Amino acid sequence: MIKIDRVIIKLILKLLCEDLAGIFEWAEKKEHSTLGNKIVLGICLGAQLIADVLGDRIYRNKFTEIGWHSVSLTEDAQQSMVFGSLPDEFIPFHWHSDTFSLPPGCRRTVESKACENQAFEYNGKVMGLQFHLESTEESINRFIINCADETIRAEFIQEPEEMLNQHDHLKKLN
Repeated sequence: MIKIDRVIIKLILKLLCEDLAGIFEWAEKKEHSTLGNKIVLGICLGAQLIADVLGDRIYRNKFTEIGWHSVSLTEDAQQSMVFGSLPDEFIPFHWHSDTFSLPPGCRRTVESKACENQAFEYNGKVMGLQFHLESTEESINRFIINCADETIRAEFIQEPEEMLNQHDHLKKLN
């Protein structure tokens, strides 16, 4: 039998958010007690899936957020072993148009002008990030190639060239 101590959920799919729970059996059963015993990191759609499992909803955000945009830690972040060690403001990479309500028992840890719930923590072991700290030049290029139809200029959507010319932000992440 395999023992799992840590889980990273990172799904990059072009989905509407009606039925994410069907993606994984444990999510379908809403077995969020399992989440509390493991170290779990959900990135982007993975964070949305965790929010769904923990009992809240996923919905279209007011703004689509694509590119390098500033986020800020909340007061609750200061109480977190993970988020409390981050700078008060930083600039991660984003590629999302959906968001989630903050699930019961979770602490909002990161927010931005475009998206109130950028990150959360549950039970000190489960974290959800709307943004991509794992970004590389290659992964950003894949987003641009595979999702080019989403890069229509708007308040929180950068042009592909602008995203790729942010070498300072990439250096800070990697």
